[in-house]
Amino acid sequence: GALAVTPFQMNQYIIVCKASGVAAIIDSGDSSAQGWIDFAAEQGGVIKYLLQTHGHIDHVAGLADTKEALPDADIYMHPADLPFLENMGQQVQMFGLDCRTDMPALDVLLEPDQQIQVGELTLSTIFTPGHSPGHCCFHVESEELLFGGDLVFQGSIGRTDLPMADMNAMNASLATFASLPEPTMVFPGHMGVTT
Repeated sequence: GALAVTPFQMNQYIIVCKASGVAAIIDSGDSSAQGWIDFAAEQGGVIKYLLQTHGHIDHVAGLADTKEALPDADIYMHPADLPFLENMGQQVQMFGLDCRTDMPALDVLLEPDQQIQVGELTLSTIFTPGHSPGHCCFHVESEELLFGGDLVFQGSIGRTDLPMADMNAMNASLATFASLPEPTMVFPGHMGVTT
């Protein structure tokens, strides 16, 4: 499932393993968690994971509310993006998006190449810094799909003019991305699905 949320039209995703009923939200931008919980339940699933590609405000605006609604779901994010959560007030001022500034603690510090088992689905963590220092993508190789965050979009790439962004790191991450198998479908953080 997918829904564009926040004024930034950030794509929030939910993935459900039909075999086990385990579900994961990717990028909790939506402060209304109940709709996601209901969607998972309709698919026979329960949300166990809150996976964050990075810590920019549009991708975490609903994280505090979602964690409160799902206290047993573990938040995964790369620790290099912790400054964004710790300074959420600055992001609110910079981008003018009204959201909570009391961000929850991370349950799991994501590492490159970390495998996350969402039921019988294996999500491989690909470390893709550049847009942010801790940006990660989640690759579901068995399904030939990638949750790409703000690494690439249809016809463009993620911004590198934001605080803590790095164009050299982005270039290296794009090279990593280019090495993925060609049929991979990319579900990006904004706009439509690409390849």
